[in-house]
Amino acid sequence: MTSFEDLRDAKSLREPDVLIVGEGTRISSNGKVDRDWHERLLSVWWGSGLRSRVVAALEPLDEQHIAALNDRENAPPLGEPRFAITLQCSEAAAVELAERLEESLNASEGEDRVQVIARCVLDRISSSSWS
Repeated sequence: MTSFEDLRDAKSLREPDVLIVGEGTRISSNGKVDRDWHERLLSVWWGSGLRSRVVAALEPLDEQHIAALNDRENAPPLGEPRFAITLQCSEAAAVELAERLEESLNASEGEDRVQVIARCVLDRISSSSWS
């Protein structure tokens, strides 16, 4: 995947005043990560038990087509408050699973809310290229 920085350099794009990436988990202003926003997200993600709930629900479903996808080191400089899995399935099946997981993870009142996003690779990729 191409990072914004790579794209900016290749296409001679101007630095935006505000850049929101990583499903809203990383916000930077004038080229600097908004640490207040990031620390707020991290305190909920790590401190409230939200990460544990999400990992417990998603990890058993992960077919691990991308090694170390959720390693904190893969999202420098501060890590990201998100968890991703890889599956080989139809887009409809992915959307249905995302809806079920979101409903299940948000069933309890008073807990932090979770948004499950289903992303499907649009290009055809052979299963042998996943490993």
